[in-house]
Order: sequence, then C-alpha cells, then structure tokens
Amino acid sequence: METIKKGLYIVLQTLQFTLWYGSISVVAIIGLFFVFFVFANPVNDTISITNYAFGIVAVLSSISFGYSRCLEDKEVQNKIRYCGERFLHSAILFLLASIMKYFTLQDNVQSMSGDIYILSFFVSFVSVFPMALFLSSLINFIVAIRDLSSILYSMRNPSQDIRKFI
Repeated sequence: METIKKGLYIVLQTLQFTLWYGSISVVAIIGLFFVFFVFANPVNDTISITNYAFGIVAVLSSISFGYSRCLEDKEVQNKIRYCGERFLHSAILFLLASIMKYFTLQDNVQSMSGDIYILSFFVSFVSVFPMALFLSSLINFIVAIRDLSSILYSMRNPSQDIRKFI
C-alpha cells in the first residue's frame, strides 16, 4: 500500500509541475504563431490582437506591482517587482506595435506609397516593424511569466498539498 501511495505521489507531483509550467509553453507557441503567420501578412488587420495583449499584460504588470508591495521578504519583493517591470515594458511594446500597424493599414498611406518610392520603402519597413515589436514583447512576456510562476511555485509547498490529497 505504501508503494502505491509513493507512486501516486510522484505521478501527481509530476503532473502538477507539468501543468504549472506547461501552460507557459502553450502561450509561447500561440504567441509565435501570431507573430509569424498573422503579422507576416502586412495587410492583415491584427490590431485587436495587440490591443488584447496590451490589456492582458498591463493587468499582469499592475498585479505584480501590487503583489510585490504586500510581501515582506525584500528579495522576493524585488524579483516580483522586476517581473512587473518586464510586463510593463512588454505592454508598451504591444502598444507601439498596435500604433504602427494601424498606421500601415490606412488607405491613404497605402495609396501614397505606390506613388513615392521613399514613402513605399518607409511603409514597407514600418509594416515589418510591428512584427519585431510583437516578437520582442512576447519574449519579454514569456520570460516574466516564467519567472513569476517560478517564484510562486517555490513559495508554495506542492508536495504538502499532494500529501494532504493522498
């Protein structure tokens, strides 16, 4: 009976760890999909994606800053505040990507770019730039969410939770 409990404990602990960190991998894959398949087409309207991402990351930044203020351990407080700063930087990059994408989708900008060679080059450059901003922001977001998850995972005692369950 003790061997079965020990095996179940190991399985549940592995499952809990995989679910805790596996969701970050899923978000990374979805984000990369949007970067390379949606932003690769410059005429595709992806402003709503960057606006939603901005809102989500801005909220995570606010939560991180608020949570860091209520902690007593200065080291953990600084780590969580740094995650909030990364989220804030990521939100700003999402906002910039949205503004640039909106600029490139305007009809008068696209019609003028065919007439003037320099403007055509500028619009082509600016239409690729949101993809780079989105990718940079996504990397920043994934690193921050991974670090925040690691901090939160280390603060709780998952093995004790599983032992209570078994």
